[in-house]
Amino acid sequence: MLLVGVIPAFAILRGEAGHFYEIATDYAATLVFLCMMFAIVRRTVVKPARYEVPAKFGKAHKADAIFLLSLIALLMFADSLFEAAKGAGQLQAGELTHFSAAFSYTGCCNHCQMFPLSGAPASLSNFCCEPDVT
Repeated sequence: MLLVGVIPAFAILRGEAGHFYEIATDYAATLVFLCMMFAIVRRTVVKPARYEVPAKFGKAHKADAIFLLSLIALLMFADSLFEAAKGAGQLQAGELTHFSAAFSYTGCCNHCQMFPLSGAPASLSNFCCEPDVT
């Protein structure tokens, strides 16, 4: 991500392999983000007994765990948002050759008008959100 800001044409992989890599990372970031949200809810709402620390081992570090889970979730959210903004910028510049991964957070950002992809086919533009009736 940092190198793309300095070298706009930077890519780890190019061609079809690069496209597959981008789709895989979009899905991985979405999956990790959802897992972190599930883990935070589980630690704050459900509170399984096995998460309790016996008194002889000291006190639980629940706040630390939630903080770290939140940081990981924030990192995945930022990565997905970056990819969505990059895709929207490429489309506006006429450089986008493919669409983002369907049902990933990046795809939802692009197709739900956070970063509108005006060139997206109608079948893709409404797969994860209500159709725009304006």
